[in-house]
This record gives sequence, structure tokens and C-alpha cells, in this order.
Amino acid sequence: MEEKFEWSKYQQAIFDEVVNGSGNMVVNALAGSAKTTSLIEAANRVHEDKKVLLCAFNKRIKEELESRSLNANIKCSTLHSLGFAACRKAEPFVQVDANKVDDIINSMRFNIPSDSYSKIMSGLKQSVSLSKALLVDTPSKIKEVVEEYDIDYTPYGLDEFVGMVFKVLDKSKSITKVIDFDDQVYHPVIFQYQVEKFDSIFIDEFQDLNKNQMSLAFMAKKKDARIHVFLDILQAIYAFRAASPKHVKETIASLNAKEYSLPICYRCPNKVIELAKEFAPNIESPPGKKD
Repeated sequence: MEEKFEWSKYQQAIFDEVVNGSGNMVVNALAGSAKTTSLIEAANRVHEDKKVLLCAFNKRIKEELESRSLNANIKCSTLHSLGFAACRKAEPFVQVDANKVDDIINSMRFNIPSDSYSKIMSGLKQSVSLSKALLVDTPSKIKEVVEEYDIDYTPYGLDEFVGMVFKVLDKSKSITKVIDFDDQVYHPVIFQYQVEKFDSIFIDEFQDLNKNQMSLAFMAKKKDARIHVFLDILQAIYAFRAASPKHVKETIASLNAKEYSLPICYRCPNKVIELAKEFAPNIESPPGKKD
């Protein structure tokens, strides 16, 4: 969709809210509704004297967004890049080590049976990663994580395994000069590092963010900043990484935001859209679209 494209009434309402409205905004988009294109157009309409953050879900999406025409006042960043910058500011000589948790587990000298070593290592690392993503650090909460994500901890008992996870997580938190991928987002939140601030924040694919990522994104807002969330809850696919539709809805409710929709699907033929109504009743075909 280029500028010559005629924006829909739904898109125009979003742009008008960005330019003339106040407070936070949530855009509920459906598949093929030009969500990202609409987000970029909305961000470009923020007044040029405002500092804007465009949060991309991953590096590939960041590069795609940066390939579009973004105004000079817009910074496009993944949350990991945003968090890593805060880590380097707090710990100027911080080192990145993808094997940080592996090394911690090995240093703990747990009595792990050789025939269960790979499984237990995997379970411990997954439990630590999920605990960071969900911002939990007590044995009772870690136990809930292990049970909810059905992590195999045999031959240990549940309480013994949870105790192991707690020790690894606690040790990981105490090491701030060496961080892994999870810590780039985790440390700025739990240690309240100084994060770069913005007047307006646009978050793409919000349905795929976990609690830790959401917390970091909100730390980047200035006192009176506006948050603009774009999401499609029907395309939430990162539950295995602690992205929870329930938490997404709770967080959106806490924003006290105005809600808008992008229901027009530009991607599919009319007959496909009619079938899709079984799952998304409000999905629409573009006006005048032929089969």
C-alpha cells in the first residue's frame, strides 16, 4: 500500500486519534489488514518535535520497518536492543554470553544422573527463561511456571527441582557484568536501569510480548507519553515463550486506552473471508472487491 492508496475509514480514525487525540490507544487488527503499514503511517503523523519509539518484535521486522520511509524523529528498535543499551549504560563493560545459564548450572554441581543430563539441563534452562519472562523469582511462583508449562523434572521431585531452578535464577540475577539474551530485557526491568525515554511509543505484534517485554516497553515512556498498541490476538503464537492472551488483555485494560479496529482483509478473496468469519466474525472484504 503506497500513499496513493485510499485509506479506509478505520485507518483514518486511527490517524486522527494519533494527531488530535490524547491518552493511549489500542488497535485490534485482523489478518491481512495492513496493520504494519497502518502503524508506520500513524507513527509518521506524530508531530516532528515529538520523539517516537517504534518497537519491532524481532530483528527481521525491525529491518523491514526501517526499509520503509520513517520520519527522522522515529527510532525503530527491538526491545532487546533497547534493553541492551540500558544494560551497557549501567554496566559499561558488560559482556554477552549465550551460555551464561549453562555455565551457572554446571558450576552448581547438581547431582544430575548422566542418563537424564540433557533433559534436566533443558528443563532448568527453560524454567529459568520462563521465570525471567514472567518476572517471577520465588519458589512458589516458579513451581506454578514448571507445572503450567509441563516441564519434565524427573527423576527429581517437584520441590527439589524448583529449588534447583531458584538457585540458578538467583545466581544469574547476581551476575550483572555478564548477560545472555534474556537478561538484555530482564535486567533493565528488575534493576530499574535507565531506559531511553520517548514522547510516543508504537508497539507492533503486542500479542506476542511476554510480561517482561511489556514492562520494558512501558519503561521507555516519558511522564506524559502516549502508548499505541497494535495487535491481533487471534494470531498469538508465542505462548511457549510466556506470551499470554490473558496477560495481554489485562495489560491493555490497565492502559485505559481508546480502542480501534482494522477489520478489512486485503489479502484474501471474498470466499475465503466468508469462511474466516467463523473465527473472526467482524472481518471484512474491501469495498468493491471482486472474487
